[in-house]
Amino acid sequence: PGAPWGLPLDETTLPQILKEYNYSTHMVGKWHLGSHKWAYTPVYRGFDDFLGMFQGAEDYFTHYRFNGFDLRYDWLNEDGEFNEELRWDLDGIYSPEYYSQRAMDIIRSHDKSVDKPFFIYLPYQTAHNPHQVSQHYIDRYASDFRYEDEQVFAGMVSAMDDGIGNITAAIRNSGLKEDTVLIFASDNGGYVNNGQQLNTSSSNYPFRGGKISVYEGGVRTPSLVWAPNRVTPGEETS
Repeated sequence: PGAPWGLPLDETTLPQILKEYNYSTHMVGKWHLGSHKWAYTPVYRGFDDFLGMFQGAEDYFTHYRFNGFDLRYDWLNEDGEFNEELRWDLDGIYSPEYYSQRAMDIIRSHDKSVDKPFFIYLPYQTAHNPHQVSQHYIDRYASDFRYEDEQVFAGMVSAMDDGIGNITAAIRNSGLKEDTVLIFASDNGGYVNNGQQLNTSSSNYPFRGGKISVYEGGVRTPSLVWAPNRVTPGEETS
């Protein structure tokens, strides 16, 4: 975080390619691919708009990192001019909740009568450090786990799961199910032997290693694809 580099500017991103096919492109969530210069930020890498954070490991409620507020809405207007707004109004709101809500708003506002498909990239902050979640999620697991850090972590995963469920419901209710491909993936394997939070360390068995390693446990993760009439239910590949 805060380093003076990012995704190389000569790399073509998926939203840049989709723009060539008349897609509207939206990003919601954690960027963490460079922000030391505007050219490295989402709306300069193919997205029409971006609601989220540039860095990683922000506080889930205050949205601070390195003593600075890092929650913003950036967008390009109809003339292609850049606009930015710090979202102070979201201070105190749990990040997965408004990320999910933003995705649902995009889906519900889509005009199917216009030949312009949309792409949403939604990298949740969950379940990255710091481990934080709303109290009602902790209460949900009070009798299931002995330690509070386990209850918090389970609650974080459930908060993300609830968000994804609400998003898929919005897709169905908007009549877009048959025209949508939804991909769920992770950027790395789980943390192994996390000395700071032993009760929530991961196992990537049968693979060796985990996050911050280049062993298969660090770079090989399960993914899910939901695409009615395009992918056979229950089909597996490796």
